[in-house]
Amino acid sequence: MRALSLLLLLGVLLPYLPGQSLDQYVQIALDNNLELAQKDLSYQEAQAQLEQAKALFWPQLGINGRFSVAQGGRTIDIPAGDLVNPAYQNLNALNQHLSGNDPTYPVFPNYGTINNESINFLRATEQETVVRLSMPIFNNSMVRNRQIKESMLAASGSELAGFRRQLQRDVKQAYYLYSQAHYGRKIYEDALRLVEENLRTTQSLQTHHQVTAADVYTAQAQVASVQQQLAVAVQQEQSAQAYFNTLLRREYTTPIYIEEQPTISVDAIVGLEAAQQQAWQQREELEQLNFYLAAAEENRKLASGNRLPTVNLQADYGIQGTTYSFTGEDDFFLGSLVVQVPLFNKATTAKVQEAQLAQQRLLQQKAAAEQQIGLQVINQYYALQAAQTQVQLAQEQKTAAAEAFRLQKRLYEQGQSNLVTFTNARTTLTTAEQQLIINRYNYLQQLADWQWAVGD
Repeated sequence: MRALSLLLLLGVLLPYLPGQSLDQYVQIALDNNLELAQKDLSYQEAQAQLEQAKALFWPQLGINGRFSVAQGGRTIDIPAGDLVNPAYQNLNALNQHLSGNDPTYPVFPNYGTINNESINFLRATEQETVVRLSMPIFNNSMVRNRQIKESMLAASGSELAGFRRQLQRDVKQAYYLYSQAHYGRKIYEDALRLVEENLRTTQSLQTHHQVTAADVYTAQAQVASVQQQLAVAVQQEQSAQAYFNTLLRREYTTPIYIEEQPTISVDAIVGLEAAQQQAWQQREELEQLNFYLAAAEENRKLASGNRLPTVNLQADYGIQGTTYSFTGEDDFFLGSLVVQVPLFNKATTAKVQEAQLAQQRLLQQKAAAEQQIGLQVINQYYALQAAQTQVQLAQEQKTAAAEAFRLQKRLYEQGQSNLVTFTNARTTLTTAEQQLIINRYNYLQQLADWQWAVGD
């Protein structure tokens, strides 16, 4: 019973609990947007590429092992027997002659016969195992590559930030669009209650023979007309709800909590010239192009640097022989300073020219982007001013229409005004209320566009 009571209490209080604010909805969209997640992955990829470029400056240590088995191949013939055997034979004959004539002559052993040799260039088995340490001392390509990756990472960060800000703008505008449709639907619901009350009043007046049946039919037609307008307003609210929830990656029919209608204050906005300067400094598109230009400059230096030498240090320590053994005769050490100096490469000039043309293309692209952004600021500046004026005028129109309807309603209920005048007053009020809602949220949408255009 206690749990049931808690559930019933929660059901009663739930409609009055504070809902989510616009900032919270924006954060939900940022957390759930798939395209933003893809751009974030691209940014992480750029980070990994920069780490790879930095890692090239570190020493590299590794073990290289090779064991070979060879058979056949080229040989070299060494006529050792042909060269030495005749001399050995003469020495043997001379020693025999001297020892036979002179008993004191020492006895020497006979020199044996030596065979000719045929040596294979490839040894039957051979191994070499080396621990190799290598490190770049000077390499222009590696330096420029790291600078390029840093610029590309920064450009990817600018693209990510720009998309986040654009998504924030889209969510705000969708929220205002839904609010506009929501309050528009409520206006027609209020209007429906008014015309239904008017129908009951007209029927009562007919009963007392103060109006004709034609007046009743006219009141019924008004009810049907407002019902049709209400159906359209409901459809517009549902469409706006689905669009907003799509941006948040939620179910289309998820309820949306909206705050009370905001009080529109005509705040002073920054001047047009200052706004353009601010946009040119803060818009992510231009920032991204600046990083692309920096990368293009490094790419030009990379192409020009192909004429520079490269210097690398390499040290090897290992063992080699026909078998694996670890005696003092098997190990070795080899240190090298490797210098490469390019003397002629026709392709280098073409690469430099290609890099220069890429820079020029990016400069023109940046100039076009600055022109487009400047035009966007101008358009949004005047659109926002017009929206401010429309809100003020719509408020005045709604106030006047409400007062006129109040007076006509009282006169009609007292039988001092006809149905046509009453209907016109009611229609004017509904139109004025609807127009105020439209203008108010149009202003908020224009304000979101303005903030995005100037880089806020």
